Amino acid sequence: TERMLTGFGAAISTERTAEGRVITLRGQPELLAQDIDVPRDPSSAAFPVAAALIVEGSDVLVDEQLTMLATDLPQFVNGFLISSTQFAPFSTSPPPGNNLCLRGGIGRHVDSIRNSGAEGAMAIPVDLLAMPLPMGASVAAMVGETWAFQVWHRDSGGAAGVSSFTQGVSVLLR
Repeated sequence: TERMLTGFGAAISTERTAEGRVITLRGQPELLAQDIDVPRDPSSAAFPVAAALIVEGSDVLVDEQLTMLATDLPQFVNGFLISSTQFAPFSTSPPPGNNLCLRGGIGRHVDSIRNSGAEGAMAIPVDLLAMPLPMGASVAAMVGETWAFQVWHRDSGGAAGVSSFTQGVSVLLR
């Protein structure tokens, strides 16, 4: 660990005393990012990863699992998930669920197309490592970011081509 910190720019000294080995970090240097190759012993890569996981505000997601659940949908309609980093919930009429609550660049989760079935519900897993952006690009979601989600779906009211949105939800990633 001392060698790795030295490689990142930390000023470290090590000495042996009667109590054991003493490691001293001088000052609070700005650590510089470095590429790390771990060819044979992956356990040495665990130190920076473990540090990132325990630091609040870290850019490392511990668990990339997120599932959006859309309920109270018409039976047997198709829909898909959309997302954005900008959320603008509606609180006036028309009733919630008929408005697009996402703003800015909206990404369409193309692998999320589902049918609501007899239950009128869709469970849609979200890949936080590949959040869609407009024009087909994607990015990894980062800890500390807030993402907003909605499901676009067809209506079953008999009118051809009529569609609607679920209520939007905003999620802070921690």
